[in-house]
Amino acid sequence: MERKISLSGTSVCEKQGCGSAVYIGERKTFAAKEGNQLERVFLRLGHAETDEQLQNIISKFLPPVLLKLSSTQEGVRKKVMELLVHLNKRIKSRPKIQLPVETLLVQYQDPAAVSFVTNFTIIYVKMGYPRLPVEKQCELAPTLLTAMEGKPQPQQDRYVLNESQSRQNSSSAQGSSSNSGGGSGIPQPPPGMSFYAAKRVIGDNPWTPEQLEQCKLGIVKFIEAEQVPELEAVLHLVVASSDTRHSVATAADLELKSKQSLIDWNNPAIINKMYKVYLGDIPLKTKEGAVLKPELKRDPVSTRVKLKIVPHLLRSRQAAETFPANIQDPKLLSMAYSAVGKLSSRMPHLFTKDIALVQQLFEALCKEEPETRLAIQEALSMMVGAYSSLEGAQRTLMEALVASYLIKPEVQVRQVAVKFASTVFPSDHIPSRYLLLLAAGDPREEVHGEAQRVLRCLPGRNKKEGASKQMPSFPEMVYYIQEKASHRMKTPVKYMTGTTVLPFNPAAFGEIVLYLRMCLAHSAGVVPTSQSLADMQDHAPAIGRYIRTLMSSSQTASSSSNKSGETNPVQIYIGLLQQLLAGVGGLPVMYCLLEAVSVYPEKLATKFVDKTEWIKAKQIELQFTIGEAITSAAIGTSSVAARDAWLVTEEEYIPPAGAKVNDVVPWVLDVILNKHIISPNPHVRQAACIWLLSLVRKLSTHKEVKSHLKEIQSAFVSVLSENDELSQDVASKGLGLVYELGSEQDQQELVSLLVETLMTGKRAKHEVSGETVVFQGGTLGKTPDGQGLSTYKELCSLASDLSQPDLVYKFMNLANHHAMWNSRKDKYLKEILQDLVKNLTSNMWRVRESSCLALNDLLRGRPLDDIIDKLPEIWETLFRVQDDIKESVRKAAELALKTLSKVCVKMCDPAKGASGQRTIAVLLPCLLDKGMMSPVTEVRALSINTLVKISKSAGAMLKPHAPKLIPALLESLSVLEPQVLNYLSLRATDQEKAAMDSARLSAAKSSPMMETINMTFAFVTLKGGCASVIVSLTTQCPQDLTPYSGKLMSALLSGLTDRNSVIQKSCAFAMGHLVRTSRDSSTEKLLQKLSGWYMEKEEPIYKTSCALTIHAIGRYSPDVLKNHAKEVLPLAFLGMHEIADEEKSEKEECNLWTEVWQENVPGSFGGIRLYLQELITITQKALQSQSWKMKAQGAIAMASIAKQTSSLVPPHLGMILSALLQGLAGRTWAGKEELLKAIACVVTACSAELEKSVPNQPSTNEILQAVLKECCRENLKYKIIAISCAADVLKATKEDRFQEFSDIVIPLIKKNSLESLGVRTTKTEDENEKERELQLESLLGAFESLGKAWPRNEETQRCYRQELCKLMCEQLKLSTWKVQLGVLQSMNAFFQGLMLLEEEHADPVALAEILRETCKSITYSLENKTYSSVRTEALSVIELLLKKLEESKQWESLTSECRVLLIESLATMERDSRPELQEKALLLKKTLENLE
Repeated sequence: MERKISLSGTSVCEKQGCGSAVYIGERKTFAAKEGNQLERVFLRLGHAETDEQLQNIISKFLPPVLLKLSSTQEGVRKKVMELLVHLNKRIKSRPKIQLPVETLLVQYQDPAAVSFVTNFTIIYVKMGYPRLPVEKQCELAPTLLTAMEGKPQPQQDRYVLNESQSRQNSSSAQGSSSNSGGGSGIPQPPPGMSFYAAKRVIGDNPWTPEQLEQCKLGIVKFIEAEQVPELEAVLHLVVASSDTRHSVATAADLELKSKQSLIDWNNPAIINKMYKVYLGDIPLKTKEGAVLKPELKRDPVSTRVKLKIVPHLLRSRQAAETFPANIQDPKLLSMAYSAVGKLSSRMPHLFTKDIALVQQLFEALCKEEPETRLAIQEALSMMVGAYSSLEGAQRTLMEALVASYLIKPEVQVRQVAVKFASTVFPSDHIPSRYLLLLAAGDPREEVHGEAQRVLRCLPGRNKKEGASKQMPSFPEMVYYIQEKASHRMKTPVKYMTGTTVLPFNPAAFGEIVLYLRMCLAHSAGVVPTSQSLADMQDHAPAIGRYIRTLMSSSQTASSSSNKSGETNPVQIYIGLLQQLLAGVGGLPVMYCLLEAVSVYPEKLATKFVDKTEWIKAKQIELQFTIGEAITSAAIGTSSVAARDAWLVTEEEYIPPAGAKVNDVVPWVLDVILNKHIISPNPHVRQAACIWLLSLVRKLSTHKEVKSHLKEIQSAFVSVLSENDELSQDVASKGLGLVYELGSEQDQQELVSLLVETLMTGKRAKHEVSGETVVFQGGTLGKTPDGQGLSTYKELCSLASDLSQPDLVYKFMNLANHHAMWNSRKDKYLKEILQDLVKNLTSNMWRVRESSCLALNDLLRGRPLDDIIDKLPEIWETLFRVQDDIKESVRKAAELALKTLSKVCVKMCDPAKGASGQRTIAVLLPCLLDKGMMSPVTEVRALSINTLVKISKSAGAMLKPHAPKLIPALLESLSVLEPQVLNYLSLRATDQEKAAMDSARLSAAKSSPMMETINMTFAFVTLKGGCASVIVSLTTQCPQDLTPYSGKLMSALLSGLTDRNSVIQKSCAFAMGHLVRTSRDSSTEKLLQKLSGWYMEKEEPIYKTSCALTIHAIGRYSPDVLKNHAKEVLPLAFLGMHEIADEEKSEKEECNLWTEVWQENVPGSFGGIRLYLQELITITQKALQSQSWKMKAQGAIAMASIAKQTSSLVPPHLGMILSALLQGLAGRTWAGKEELLKAIACVVTACSAELEKSVPNQPSTNEILQAVLKECCRENLKYKIIAISCAADVLKATKEDRFQEFSDIVIPLIKKNSLESLGVRTTKTEDENEKERELQLESLLGAFESLGKAWPRNEETQRCYRQELCKLMCEQLKLSTWKVQLGVLQSMNAFFQGLMLLEEEHADPVALAEILRETCKSITYSLENKTYSSVRTEALSVIELLLKKLEESKQWESLTSECRVLLIESLATMERDSRPELQEKALLLKKTLENLE
C-alpha cells in the first residue's frame, strides 16, 4: 500500500502511534522529512500531464505548502520558495487552471497564521479569483470582503485593483468592446478624485463608458436597497444626479427626492463632506491639507457637479454658517472679515460675550492665505474695544486665549495678541502685563516694539484718584513673576545661556526687571521710569523709604518661618536681578541691583560682601564702559573725555599746552596682559579681553600699542579657546584690529605667529589653586555644616569627607528606600490618612501645606476602596483649606483636591460595582451641599467639574440619586449667575435685553451644570433651561415623558408669546420635540390653537410663534407633521405668501413657512392637488378676515394656486372667484391690488372652464364688470394694476369690451403724456420725481393693456383702429425711450390682431392710411442710435407688417413714399453696432427694394 503524504510533518502510520519517537527526534531528521515531503509534491507536479491532473494537485497541496513558509528551518522555507516558483510558471501558462480560492481564503483569515504565510496566500487568492466563473466570484465576494477587513491597506488595494480588473475582463468576455487605445494607467483622474482613489476604483486600464454606467447604476440601486445609512449615501446620490448618463442621473435624482424628508441638511457631517467635494483639498485651510501627499490630493469637482451641490448648500443654514468654507474668494473673504471688524466698532454689545469669535478669527489669522491675513488683522484690531470691559470668567478666558496666541509662529498673530493684551485689560492687570513682558522678548521688532511701548508708557500724573490702579502693586507683581519663573524653570521653555539657566530669554527678562523697577517706583509714590538713570537716581530716597517699610512689615509677618524660601518681595526682586546678571546682565539691571542694596545697606548689602569680584567682572555692558573709562584714563588729558562737553566737540578738542603729561598706557597694558588676561577666573579674563579691545580700538596710533602688537595678539589668541561665545567674538574682533594696525612686516610676523599657534595647539595655561572658583556661589547648595560649595578645595574636601566618590550608587540606595516607603504607605494607609486629615487644619501654615502635599502623594494612583467612608471628611476639610489665608497652602490644597477628584471619578466607574455605588452615595451630598454652595470660586468650579466627570463615567448608577442631584443643579443655574445681570436687565432696552438673555441662555446651555442635567435626564424651572432640558427628555426617555407632555405643552405655549425672542425660539424648539411624545389629541389642540392665532391675531408675535413652532415640528418631528398634514400644510401654504415688509423678521417667517411646505409635499404642484380643498377653505377664510393684510395674503395664495395648478374645476373655481370678487367690494386699501392679480391669474389659467355655465360660479361678464369698475378708482397706482388685470382678463376670455376699456385708458394716456409732465411746479423736487415715475409707469401699463385688450371684432376695430394707431404714432415721436419701447410692443400686438391685414377683411384705403401714419413715426425709432432695444422692437414691427402684407397680398397699400422712408431708415442701420440688427435691417431693406 502506498505511503500517504502528510505535509503536517507526520505520516498516517505515525498518527496511529507507530512513529511518535521519530516525531520527537532530532530537528535535522524532522527537517529532512519535511524536505522529502516537499520533494514528493515536486515529483507529483512533474508527473502531471493534463491540466486536470495539475489542478487536482494544486487544489490539494497548495494551502499546506504555503503553511510550510512558517517553518523555523531555513532549508524548508527555501525548498518551498523553489516549489512556488515552479508552480507559478506552470499556472501562468495555463489560464484555465482553477486555484483553491475558498481554502486559501479560510487560511488567509486564520488569526494564528504568520504574516509571511498570509502575504503569499493573498497573492494566490489574487491569481485565482479572476479565473473563477462570474457566478462563483459573486458568491465569494462577501467572504473576500470579510477577509479583507482589518488587513493592511496595500493588501486591500491589491484586492480592489484585482477586482476592478476582474470586472473589466468579465465584461469584455461577455461581449463589451475592449478599449484598443486604452494605454496604461490613468493620465488624469476625474475632477473630485485623487490619483490614488481613481486607480483604486478603475485599476490600470480605463473602463468603457458602458461599464462605468452599469457600475454607477448598480451603486445607486445598492443605495436604494437601504444598505447604506442616509448620512453616507447623500453625497453619492448628489454626485450621481449630475452624471452625464441619463439613466444614472435620473435614478439618483428620484432616490434623492424620496429621501428628502429623511435627510437633515443642517447636519455638519453632510455639509462638511459637500464642501470637501466642492472645494477639494486645495482651498481648505486645514493642518491636514498641508501634509497631504500629491497622489492623495483631490481637486474640486466639475462645474456640473457643483451645480447639483449648490442648491442643497443654499437650503442649509449650517452651510451658510460653515465659515470660511462658505466664502472662498480672497477678496470677498477679506471684505467679510473687514465687515466683522467694523460691526464690532459700531455695535460692540453684540461681540462682548462672544469670545469664541475672537478665537475663530485668531485661528483664521494662523491658517488663511497671506492676502486675507491683513484684513483679519485689521478686523481683530477693530474688535479690541468691544472686549475692554470683561469681568470674571470671561476675562480669565480671554487671558488664556491671548496667552496661547502669543507663542504662535505667525508674527501677525503675535502682534494682534499684544494689541489685545494691552487694550482689553486694565493697566494694573497683572496677568496681561506678564504676557506683555513675555512679548517684549519676541524676536520680531513689530511685536516687541509694541509690547515695550505699552509697558514703558508712564501713567498720567493728573489722574489722582486712579493713580494707584494704573500700575500693579510691586509685591503682587513680584510674587506673580516669581511663581511664573519657578514654573518655567521646570519646563522646556527655560533659556540656556552658556552654563546659566534662565526662566526667560534675556530680552524678556531684562524688560521684566525694569518693569518691576517701575512698579517699585509707582508703589513708592514717584513717577516710574526705566529709561533714564539720572531720573532713576532722583527717586532713590522715596524708593528707599518704601523698601524699608516692606522689609520691616514682612519681618514681623514671617520671622518665625523663613526657612523654606524667601517671601519678602524685595528679596525676591533682588534674587531676580542676581539671576539675570548671572546670565547676561546690563547696565540698567546692574543699577537696579545697586539701588535696591544701597537704599537699605544694613539689611541687604551683607549678602554681597563676598561677591564684589563677581559684580565687577560679570557685567558685559559694564565692562565695555569700564574699558572706555580705562582707555580715557590711560592717556590722561589727551583724551577727549577731558573736554568741556558743553562748549567743545570731540573734533574741536586740543589738549591744553601747559598740561602735565599723564600718559600711563604702558602700565595699563602691562597689568592687562600679564595679570588679568591670564587670570584663573574666566569672568576676569573676559573683562580683561573687553578692556584690551577698547584700548586697541581707541589708541590704535599710540606707540605703546604698536610696539606690543605680538603680545596683544597672543592675548587675544589665548581668549579664543574660552568656552563662552562672547569672549571668542571679542577676541576675534581684536585679532582683526591688531592685523590692520601693523606694517607689512608686522603683518607677516603676526600671521606666522597665529598659524603656529593654531597648528601646534599651544594655549595659555591657567593654574588651578585651592581657591580657584569652579562654580558660582549657591549653584551646588551647601555642605551639611553650612559651608559653601563653590571652590575646587571645597569640592575636594566634600568628596574626601564622604570617602565615597561613587555617589551614583548612593542615589540608587535612595531610590530603593523610596520604594520601601511606598510599600509601608499601603500597609498603614488609614493611620497615615487620619493623621494627615487632622493636621490639615493645624495652627501652623507649614504643617497645613505639608499635609496637603503629603495627602496629594498618598492619594495619587491608589484605589481607595478601604476609605470610602472617609472621603466626605477629606473633601470638606480640603474645601476649608482651599480658602486658607496663605497662598502656598491654597495652592497645595488645590493640588490635593485635583488628585482627589481624579481618583474619585475613577472609583465611580460602573465597572467598580458596589464600591462605585457607595462612592457616589457618599460623594454627591458633599459636592452638592458643601462644594457647589461654597463662597470660594475655586471650590465651586472644582465641585462642578467633578460632578460633570462623575456623570459621564457613572452612567446609570446616578439614577437613584437624581432626586437630590437635579434640584441642586437647577438652583446652581440661577445662584451661580452674576447678580449684575439681573440689575442690568431691569435697566436695559428691549434690544439689549434680547441680546443679554441670548447670552444668558447660551451660557446656561453650555454650562457644566446643564451638561450634567442632560446626562441625568433633568427638569429645570428656568424658561430657557426648561426648553433645553425638555428636548433632552424627549430624546432620552420619551415613553416616560408621555403622561406629562400635555402639561409641558401648556407651559411652553405661554412661552411662545413671550416678548423675549430668545425664550420664544427656545420654547418653539422644545415644542417641536415635545409633540413626538404627546398624544394625538394634545397635538390637535396645539395645532388648532396655532391656526387660530395666525388667522385671528394681528400682533406679529403670534404669527412669529406659529411659524417657529410649525417649522420646529416639521424639522424635529416630521412623522407628527405628516399625521396632521391637512391641518398644518394649508396654514404653511398661506404663511409662505405673507406680504413681507422691510422688517427682517417677516421675511424669515416666510422662509420658515416655505421650508415647511416644500419639505412635506411631493412637489408644489402635487401638494396643491393633494390639499386643494383645504387650501381653498383657508384662503377663503383669509379673504373674509377683518385684516386687510390677511385679505391680501389670501389673494396671493389663491393666485399661486391658480398659477401652479393651471386649471381649476367646479366647484372649486366658483368658490375661489366668488371669494375674490366679494373682497373687491368697498374702498381701496393697502394690498387690495393682490385680489386683482389673483383674479387675473385664475381667469387666465381657467378661461376654458369659465365658458361653461355652472351654478354658484361667477360668469365672465360679472368678473369683467367688477374688474372694470376697479379701473375707475382715483388711486393712480391701484388704477394701473386694475387696468393691467382687466387687460389680462379680456385677453384670456377674448371678450370685446374695448369701448368701455378705451374710455378709461385713452384719457389716462393723454393726461400723463409727455406734454403734460412739466406743468406741476409747486411741489418739491422729490415729489415731482416720484410723480413723474408714476406717470411713466401708467403710460407703459396703459399701452401694454391696449395691446392685450385689442379685440378680434371687425366692427370694434373699424371704430378704433385709426384713433389707436394715431395715438401710438404720436407717442413714438414725443416720448422717452422707455415709452417708445412700450408703444412699439403695443403696436406689435395691434398689428398682430389687426383684421385689415387679412385677405378676407381687406380695405386698401384704410390700411394705406394706417401704414402711412406708422411709417412716418417708426422711422424715429429705427434711427434711435442710443437704445438698441428700441431699434430691435421697431425692426420686429416692420418685419411683422411685411409678413402680413405678403400673406394678404396687399403690397399696394404700402405706398412708394412709405417704402422710401423705410428704406432710408433701414439703410442707416447697415452700420449698427449689433450685427444681428445689421443683418435683419439689410434683409428687410432688400425685401422693400425688390418690390420696386
